[in-house]
Parts: sequence; C-alpha cells; structure tokens
Amino acid sequence: MKDNFECQRCGKCCRRFSRSLEATEEDLIRWKKEKRNDILAYILVCVVRNKEVDWIRGDEWKEKDAVIVADLWFDPNTEAELIVCPFLKKEKDNRFVCLIHDTKPGECKVFPFDSKGNVRKDIDDVCYEVRRLLKTND
Repeated sequence: MKDNFECQRCGKCCRRFSRSLEATEEDLIRWKKEKRNDILAYILVCVVRNKEVDWIRGDEWKEKDAVIVADLWFDPNTEAELIVCPFLKKEKDNRFVCLIHDTKPGECKVFPFDSKGNVRKDIDDVCYEVRRLLKTND
C-alpha cells in the first residue's frame, strides 16, 4: 500500500496533526548530530536530571538526559504551543512544502501509515489520498 501512496501536498495532515506530535529520542540525537538547533528550539523535552523531572527546550537537551517525552512544536521565545508546524510552508500554487523534509520527525516520515505499515484509517476524513487508498483496497 505504501508504494501506491502519493502525497498531494495539500498540507492538511501537517496542519491538523502538528499539535499531537512527539519527537523520539532518535530524532533528538539525529538533530543534535546534524546541529539542527533551529528544529530543537521548537521542542519541549521532559527529562529526568539528578532524579528531578524538568521541562527544557530541545536545544538544551543532552544525550545523558533521560527523556520522558519530547513534544513538538512550541514557540522558542514564549514556549506557547504552536497550532501548526513551524516548518510547513505554503507555496504560491497553494501546495505545501516541508522545510525539514530530509530530517523530519520519525512520526512524520511514516505518515499516513502506522508502525506496522498499514494506512491509518482514522485520517480518511483529512487526507484525500488515504481515502483513495482505502477505497482501492476494500
């Protein structure tokens, strides 16, 4: 089914699900290695440091910190939750582009599929392409 999915770049999934995304520890490690503080600054990470639980910005995170959760996307200045991914850009043709496509969060990389490679049925009201795939495979 993955081979038949072709993103239409409508941006609906990124706009609707941005607020419920989490980064994995692998994402954090990759972004640290890539020196992507521009991405890390938009993440709030709940960590355990010296037996204390604390929330820190992603660009303050160290690999030795035990990660409980890493929530995406927050304003780096106010820590207010953002409604939409800050790396989603609308183009002149009303299509959207991901400015961090090559290193986007793991959850975004597999979308619209689940961890087993099945298309997520809970998003057919959002994504026309998912709706098409589900009809094709009925």
